[in-house]
Amino acid sequence: SIVRLDAFSALVVVLSEAVTVHIYAWIGVPVSTSQAVVGAVLGVGLVKQASAVRFSVLGRIAIGWLATPLVAGAVSALIYFCAHLRYIG
Repeated sequence: SIVRLDAFSALVVVLSEAVTVHIYAWIGVPVSTSQAVVGAVLGVGLVKQASAVRFSVLGRIAIGWLATPLVAGAVSALIYFCAHLRYIG
């Protein structure tokens, strides 16, 4: 729901995502396909018309991208801490 896509724009998005992921895999750099798709959709939206882009949706996506590693780190630290508890008694 970032930008309304027609069939041709969706094809451009998928091809752009595929080329980007292929190039990064060829170089040896891991890349998220979801980030590549969001970037491609944003690029198509900016080419079509910048006012068509819903920046509030992009903001929520960016918050998710920032929060995910933080939450995963906190959960893994909690699991590690719980797994290494010792009974003192």
